[in-house]
Amino acid sequence: MRVTRVGRQWQVAFAPPPAVTVDTRREAVMAHLAAMSPQRLHRMRRQLSHLMRRHPGARAIFRHLTAVEYSLRRRDGSAFASLPTSVLSAALEQLQTVVGDWSALGLHDLRAAMQFALAQRGHATTPPVVADALPMDFARGLHVQDASVSMFIEAEHGWGAMN
Repeated sequence: MRVTRVGRQWQVAFAPPPAVTVDTRREAVMAHLAAMSPQRLHRMRRQLSHLMRRHPGARAIFRHLTAVEYSLRRRDGSAFASLPTSVLSAALEQLQTVVGDWSALGLHDLRAAMQFALAQRGHATTPPVVADALPMDFARGLHVQDASVSMFIEAEHGWGAMN
């Protein structure tokens, strides 16, 4: 704010707000993560590691989520600062795909922190809605049953006819 006097009148001029750069956004993310308690960061890393250990090949398949897991090992609050926006966005999408039950507080905090980091970088965090996608309810589980050999042969012949 700038105040000047012209004759008997006072003029007040407001300066434009400083431009927000990528560096200040990253600093904001780092400050937010640094403000988190070490216990919260540890809980996020521990629950993500537990999730990845449940399936043997998960780290090879979900490479972006693995990068987030390794970046959470940093203790200085710069967990997401070194990750590019594309990696962070893909990791968030992978996390939302893998996790069906958000009652685990560490995973919930992790999702919120990733969304915050992406929002600070000016990236939309809501996935696009696909019109042709089938609604799936993973909370109910997946029912699998055995099929007879004759059903398998019938399905194989049907598959061969389509190709």
